[in-house]
Amino acid sequence: MEDRVELRAVEFARAYYESKGYTAANVSRVRGDHGGYDLLATRGDEKLKIEVKGSTKPFGIPDPYHTEFDPKTRQLIADVLCVVYFVPGSEQPLLAIIPREAILPEYIIPKFGYRISGRFKNERTIRPFLVDLSPSGD
Repeated sequence: MEDRVELRAVEFARAYYESKGYTAANVSRVRGDHGGYDLLATRGDEKLKIEVKGSTKPFGIPDPYHTEFDPKTRQLIADVLCVVYFVPGSEQPLLAIIPREAILPEYIIPKFGYRISGRFKNERTIRPFLVDLSPSGD
């Protein structure tokens, strides 16, 4: 579900920037020079790096990945943080565009965690752990 919100948010933000005259490319899965942001918007000589987050909770911001902030300065890598709010019951999403400078280092709390590798998350590995939920299952 969360991935779906994030994908919808990236598409919404891309369309928004294109409506403002930018050419916006989704670089979220591109390796190399685009680490730390989802969209690269260009308009003439102007280049704008945009990190996009999607949320169903008004005024919430999903936790960023460690790659989205500079660990030394605690500053956003992107020029702006674009948060798209898909509020249940609302017809139109809300959009917040927050410049890097507005997110002060004291608002950034380092968080360390773990992730289970995609090499483990597959049918072959998980199938032995599936529980039989049928009425006759023990």
